[in-house]
Amino acid sequence: EENGRAQRFYRRVGFLPSGVTVPLGDAGELELEFVLERE
Repeated sequence: EENGRAQRFYRRVGFLPSGVTVPLGDAGELELEFVLERE
């Protein structure tokens, strides 16, 4: 969720944040879901 570098990459190739977060492993961290919009 805090990885700005990865988020910039996903946005650059056309992915957008969905607004949904999902649990990431056992560390109690959350991951922001990105989706590819279809026309």
